[in-house]
Amino acid sequence: MLSILEDGINKFQWDTKFYEVAIMEYFTLGSQNNDGNKEVYSQRALGLYDEVVRRMKELEEKLPEAQLQGRAFNVTPMMAQAIGQIYYDKQDYTAAVNVLAPQRAGDYSDPYVRQSVRYY
Repeated sequence: MLSILEDGINKFQWDTKFYEVAIMEYFTLGSQNNDGNKEVYSQRALGLYDEVVRRMKELEEKLPEAQLQGRAFNVTPMMAQAIGQIYYDKQDYTAAVNVLAPQRAGDYSDPYVRQSVRYY
């Protein structure tokens, strides 16, 4: 599964769905894994999140004012929930708050928003 997601990210670098699912998969594997790879999975999830944030900034800076962005490319509630929990588990509460705070204004019918707000 991870190899398919990584391949999707490499081929479709502007499709947030691949990042979203990959981040959640790495988070889940890190949460359930007791073979010493938790940190490896967590670091990959954080790296993918950083890539999404970098690409968001790139769009803001490089897209001409008159041109509208096509498909949305942003941090989704699923991403925020996974990354916030990773930071929370690492006891990096400031980083967790920074990731989770925007979810307070989200749609509370979304289970990822609700979980994010609980951790916030």
